[in-house]
Amino acid sequence: MTWPSDTALWWCALALAVAVGLWPAPRWLALTPTPRTGSRFGLLARSDPQAECLAVLDALGAVLRAGAPTSNAVELVVAPYADGGTHSSQGWQRLRHAARSGGDLADTWRELGVMWRLPACADIAAAWEMSDRHGCPLADAVTSAAADLRARRRHDRALEAATAGAKATMGVLVLLPVLGMALAWMLGVDVFEIYSGTSGLLTLWPGLALLWAGATWSQRMVASALKPPAVTP
Repeated sequence: MTWPSDTALWWCALALAVAVGLWPAPRWLALTPTPRTGSRFGLLARSDPQAECLAVLDALGAVLRAGAPTSNAVELVVAPYADGGTHSSQGWQRLRHAARSGGDLADTWRELGVMWRLPACADIAAAWEMSDRHGCPLADAVTSAAADLRARRRHDRALEAATAGAKATMGVLVLLPVLGMALAWMLGVDVFEIYSGTSGLLTLWPGLALLWAGATWSQRMVASALKPPAVTP
């Protein structure tokens, strides 16, 4: 078996890079642990704003039912997250400042939803406004928002589990052609010479185009299945 030329290696490396780029990134890559708070590099720890919102709402409902004023209750339950040194700390500090200064907490919740890309914050803001405008007990409003958020988290996890198999299958099918080339090379087939020639290039790039089209189509199918149904009046 002869070693491939530099040109052949370059073409194959480019094809491999394209195939790897089409590989759907698994969700756990985004959850890779980051350095803890207070590390010597000064990096912030990763946080889960949705889980923090749920904990804040649960605690806030209990404190409000105990008779604490709204501003004091917000400051009390938000303090551990505002001083936690995580990526979401800035948002919680903003909410604590709004509570101290008498600002509009509903608008602050909406700002947090934009900052964290968390639609649930808009529901919390709506519950807060309903309490302010119609005199509903705030404790009941935040408890209802917490129940809705908890149900949404269960729904998201169920969807993730239901589509995990389809996503894994899609990833394997995308990577199979590259693994086939590697296996052929290990068995002694000079795939570099084959794909660096004219006939090889005429089949390589259309194959990559079909690979990209298949991956894109599969991703759209999964996204369409996860899309919530439209609500008609």
